[in-house]
Amino acid sequence: MTTTLPPAISTRTGATVAACALLVSVAAGGTAEAPRATAPPAAASRPDLVVRLEAPPSARAGEELGERARLVVRNLGSAVAPGTRGNATGFMIDLTLGRDTVLSVGFKAYSPRFSEDVLLEGGRVSKTDDLSPSKAVRYPVGAVVPADTPAGRYFLCAFVDPGNVVPESNEANNSTCVALRITPADRVNDGESRGKGADARPPERSTPAAVETRAGARP
Repeated sequence: MTTTLPPAISTRTGATVAACALLVSVAAGGTAEAPRATAPPAAASRPDLVVRLEAPPSARAGEELGERARLVVRNLGSAVAPGTRGNATGFMIDLTLGRDTVLSVGFKAYSPRFSEDVLLEGGRVSKTDDLSPSKAVRYPVGAVVPADTPAGRYFLCAFVDPGNVVPESNEANNSTCVALRITPADRVNDGESRGKGADARPPERSTPAAVETRAGARP
């Protein structure tokens, strides 16, 4: 008996040969078996760090935000996010001040003078712990607004893992910003200083309790 093969239905050589072999097998009395599907490789488990920032709506130029600014980091991923304690590399957090919400990857430089996306004094959280999946941790900061910052509308921004040293499942959700209005340093408490004479002194800045989370206390 002569077996006539149908024309090839695929331009792929492998698929054509497989189809021919299946038809020959059936013609010879064999049993047709559906090709086995190959499961795609499982994606590697990775952490996914996000940050939430709470801050006052306004601040004075030269003011230390202290406890008025709060950072909360959460791991939305499926693997532990390594911190800097006990690891060669780990995530840090930068707190910066700028006129827009556009942030680039990379550690920002500290300066006592204002410039776009300047790292605030005391605004780097350099000592962090490993963060398990679905867990969150709060980090205090002692960010100081540069004294020469002109009055106006700004954005206080937090960036977790700015050095991009932790491989994550999503690298596009590591920053957040809140609006912050800066007022001149002599506009607040001006009424309290009247009538106190030449010996009047400005109030001392408070120091956050958890100073170990600051980058060497102050950059």
